[in-house]
Amino acid sequence: MAEVAIPFKARFTEPMERGIKCRTWRTRKYGKPDDTFRNGHSQYRLLIVERSCMGSVPEYFLEEGFRDREDAIQTLKEIFPSGYQPARMGWAHWFVKVIGVEARQKGDG
Repeated sequence: MAEVAIPFKARFTEPMERGIKCRTWRTRKYGKPDDTFRNGHSQYRLLIVERSCMGSVPEYFLEEGFRDREDAIQTLKEIFPSGYQPARMGWAHWFVKVIGVEARQKGDG
């Protein structure tokens, strides 16, 4: 198990904190199952890292932290210069909130 860095837009911090956003699609693999990462005031653990196409993002729009399918597609168009390409392969990272970082630090001492 390693701690990895996965960057997120600020708009996703709140849905991650609430446990709504539990998946992120990336063009590259950021870690493997059981690796951890931090975002906001919390730490998260990767559960599954699997090959997946960009077209899966609108299908899992809730798990990806989007309002709806169109929000997902529009955001992908903004992020990627080549736009939304449903067949483009990448990696789906499924994760779960482990604990708030501040709570963990208090328990460490």
